[in-house]
Amino acid sequence: MARFGEWLAARFLAGRGVSIIGRNVRVGRSEIDVVGEVRGRPVAFEVKTVVVRHPSDDGIYQVSSDKLAAVRRGIRELSRGAGRVDVVTIGLDEDGAAIRWIRDARW
Repeated sequence: MARFGEWLAARFLAGRGVSIIGRNVRVGRSEIDVVGEVRGRPVAFEVKTVVVRHPSDDGIYQVSSDKLAAVRRGIRELSRGAGRVDVVTIGLDEDGAAIRWIRDARW
């Protein structure tokens, strides 16, 4: 399901003007789900996909501050100090997919 979510997120982002540079990019011991460029700035995208069985099911609750910090270190290493981290959540249910893009995620 994770690979499908990353593929769907990349398509969603590309449709909104993000230049996709790579998927599942390894940086040291970490991995960045999607790396893109927005207005010339590198962006790492953490993607969380969940099957929604209850209204409270949301991928945002699966993104920890430690994970964001690791992704932030990765994009800074890849982009020589620049870059930001965004989160894309995908909720799958019988009606399809609900996709949300949280820019410059910090918590």
